[in-house]
Amino acid sequence: MHVDMDCFFSACEEKRDPSLKGKPVIVGSTGQRGVVSTANYEARKFDVHSALPISTARKRCPEGIFMAVDGRFYREESEHVMEILKEFDPDLAQVSIDEAYLRVRSVQMAGEIQDRIKQETGLSCSIGVADCRKVAKIASDYKKPGGITIVADRRYFLEPLPIEKIPGVGKKTLPWYHRKGVHVVRDLLKFDRFELLDHFGEQGLHIVQMLLGVLTYGMPKMAQAKSVSRERTFEINCSNDFILN
Repeated sequence: MHVDMDCFFSACEEKRDPSLKGKPVIVGSTGQRGVVSTANYEARKFDVHSALPISTARKRCPEGIFMAVDGRFYREESEHVMEILKEFDPDLAQVSIDEAYLRVRSVQMAGEIQDRIKQETGLSCSIGVADCRKVAKIASDYKKPGGITIVADRRYFLEPLPIEKIPGVGKKTLPWYHRKGVHVVRDLLKFDRFELLDHFGEQGLHIVQMLLGVLTYGMPKMAQAKSVSRERTFEINCSNDFILN
């Protein structure tokens, strides 16, 4: 089971200030510099999404409410959510501040989790259930926000999906898939193993193996963090000499 919080940062801000609900909320920066961390669904109507430069987001959504990232507040909300999830699976695998994998006891567990999180935190989540963690992650995104998708037949679910719904197929690789005539996942089935490797590398082969049930992914193994990073966006462009001094 993959549990993914819906628009987590902006949802936290709406929880803290209910007057924001129904308005385009964009979390990332209050200035002209930086990138979007999270945009709620009202903001996404203006094609504002995560990793978009703040300056571009302001042009696309001039009426948006821009907010700085409040990491401490989001971590507190995340800890509350994860404590709830641990009641269902003490050995869950938290893979980011707003998502985790759990072992499934029954399909009813998904609805119970959604209800508990909503009642105790006021936040919404989407859940995917499958026999493979990568498929569960795809499923959790299938009916966002607030959806539950249970994949009983992996092939039936994956075949008609646009190829860009597969994690790892991004803006740079998508045009290549399209040039080769691959628009939905089932289009990959027309290639043999060697053609898949030649055209799409191991990624293409892994997608087909996942589709056919040959390749499975269980609970992720959580490694201890080996580094800590911090970034700062300056209001003006500056040279390395300026930063070092």
